[in-house]
Amino acid sequence: MPGPDSPPVVTTARWCRGFVALLYLCRFPILSALTLFFFPILAGGGLQSIAGGAFELSRAAVFYVSLAGFLHAWTILVTARLVRLYGPHRFVELRNLRREDENGAAPGRVRRWWLTWRGHFIAGLLVVPLLHRIYVTTIGEPSRAGLFQPPLPAGPTGRAVIAWMALGFVMSMFVLWLIQVLHRLLLPRESREKSVLFPASAQPSWVDRWAQQTDLLRSVGLRGAVDRRLGTLARLLGPGYAKPDQNGEPRLAAGHSLALIQLAASFALYFVLQLPRQWRWFDVEPSSLAYLIAAMILLCWGLSGLAFLFDRWRVPVLVLILAWFLAVSKFTASDHSFPVLLSPPSCGAMPTPEEVVGDRETMIVVATSGGGIRSAAWTARVLTGLETLARADPELRKANIRFVPNVRLLSGVSGGSTGMLHFLGALDPKTGELESGDAVVAQAERSSLDALVWGLVYPDMRRALAPFLFPPKSDRGLELQREWRRATEEAGGLLPPRLSDWHDRVRAGIFPAVIFNATDAVTGERVLLGTTIVDPAGPRGRKNFCSVADAYHDLAPETAARMSATFPFLSPAARPDQHLPGEFATPLVDGGYADNFGMATLMEWVFEARVRSRNLRRVLVIQIRAAPEVSQLAPRGRGGRGWLYQLYVPLEAMLSVWSNGQSARNDAQFELLRRAWKSARPETKPGAAAAVDEIRTAYFEFKTLPDREQARPLSWHLTRGQREDVELVWREIVASGAAWNEVRNFLLGRPENSKAQ
Repeated sequence: MPGPDSPPVVTTARWCRGFVALLYLCRFPILSALTLFFFPILAGGGLQSIAGGAFELSRAAVFYVSLAGFLHAWTILVTARLVRLYGPHRFVELRNLRREDENGAAPGRVRRWWLTWRGHFIAGLLVVPLLHRIYVTTIGEPSRAGLFQPPLPAGPTGRAVIAWMALGFVMSMFVLWLIQVLHRLLLPRESREKSVLFPASAQPSWVDRWAQQTDLLRSVGLRGAVDRRLGTLARLLGPGYAKPDQNGEPRLAAGHSLALIQLAASFALYFVLQLPRQWRWFDVEPSSLAYLIAAMILLCWGLSGLAFLFDRWRVPVLVLILAWFLAVSKFTASDHSFPVLLSPPSCGAMPTPEEVVGDRETMIVVATSGGGIRSAAWTARVLTGLETLARADPELRKANIRFVPNVRLLSGVSGGSTGMLHFLGALDPKTGELESGDAVVAQAERSSLDALVWGLVYPDMRRALAPFLFPPKSDRGLELQREWRRATEEAGGLLPPRLSDWHDRVRAGIFPAVIFNATDAVTGERVLLGTTIVDPAGPRGRKNFCSVADAYHDLAPETAARMSATFPFLSPAARPDQHLPGEFATPLVDGGYADNFGMATLMEWVFEARVRSRNLRRVLVIQIRAAPEVSQLAPRGRGGRGWLYQLYVPLEAMLSVWSNGQSARNDAQFELLRRAWKSARPETKPGAAAAVDEIRTAYFEFKTLPDREQARPLSWHLTRGQREDVELVWREIVASGAAWNEVRNFLLGRPENSKAQ
């Protein structure tokens, strides 16, 4: 029979209750482990369109991701260990668990594998899916990038990737060893416990000799002060933090002091990873995946620490987080803004449609749809490809007819606006000629995901947590802008500081006018940002940015493209950083909310040009669409899926209407415009021959290829396979010749649908 001072007998039922309590108290390390393990698996499946491109890395970036991944695994392990070691002193529920002596006497099987150095190899298994996904995505074909599908044979590139992964693992173990050495050097010898990282035999003997002979903190008079402050803090925090020393004075438990050193190392990793982009060392820049894992490490530390502290008083951590974010949201520095520039009066007002058309009788206008980076790449591919085809056509070359000089308006939305930005930046400032179409496509296909995630993990994360400490000098939207401008400049292109710098070139017919379509987040109106104006007194539902309020307020071209491509949650909704009238002070979001195809603005602009221009007779509307019609992709005959389907069918219907519904509406409105075209015809001079009046359209639609990836890339990254798809689809369109013949016949003045000769 147990004596009165013996610990209570732990029954199976009590042990199970204690184990369930342990799982709850370790919920944040467990969630972090599940995220680290399953995120790479989901990135090859349901999340492929959002996160699949993040795993296509350079060989050097593999090192950063491997290092961060293993350190994240060690963080998960250590935070769970701290709960297991010190939780019974803080939470009554954990005392039902059979726990061995804290000094390691008579360790059980679980302790031998989990609470010693062997646990790091177990935790390292969490990183295996991450490394596998990186390997098959970096060196494998897209069609063979499944988690359980065998990768391609490891050639030189594959061996290099594995070598960088191994180096990341070795470096992570070195960091752990260094943390342990610092811990044994800084901790008083009399208050040490058995290690929770490595066994004592794993420590070199010189560490103990050096620690015994040279006490660094005590030599400068800080040892006692630091120990007392930490001991007082530990006593105030309550049980589970303090442990008495030989004199009975409270001291911070060795596991917590070691955790503080590892937390400092995690912060060091977080800050070091930001330096290459912040200091423009792009040759050694980590990847977006490394940034995210570094942020996840800090979140694991922070949430686990808050849970260990406040769970004793039954205060939900989620309530604390929401209360904090509600408080910091009152600071104006937490808001996002986009830069508004001041233009000199010499730039003048924006050109009207009549000024853009001039004395022309024919013109081409282009509407390009949204769809992320694939839309940007497809827009660049179509525009540059049409110019290449026009230059190569013998009949057009003989007549000295080019494609680009006949384009008078570009109306874009979201990713299509980004493609237009790169196209305009590649035009010669003096002649308006397109020098290199391949360079434009390469710029549009260039990944901006690293810049986006860097802005999210660093300036935006700091802004969200402590806007009063970190002024809003940047955000992920501004990082996107800078990346687009840098891509254009590195390719030899030129983007002016302000949109108004293009006004004179647009009036002279050198450059086409451009409209980047955004949406007012408050009123739902279309906001037109560009180098031409649509009648402000026209129908409601649109407004020209600052055209009425102040003609001298202006935007950089990349800012206008970014506000047109502000699709949540990749890029933040933002308001002007200057004091503007109320109707222009509201935040702007992606233009696709109001019109995902850019056609509504284009048709209004074209009709105004038709009414006010004396000579305009013929117009070709080129519609660039980065995705096939939803009706062509939707499976038929589905239904009867019960309550689960009812949970998400409203969102599915809204997204379908957003794409297919808008497309049908635009087609109907274009047909009405075609019928009204002749009624708005300018009067023909007496005795003059009747001119041909027509407005027609040509579609350049991205078709989904058979046996290729079906996921639409929603992040700012195109994989190698997705870039190949853009070229393959363009070649198929050129081979069919239907869409190009429409453009060619229009340039040659032939009737609609006439056969090529």
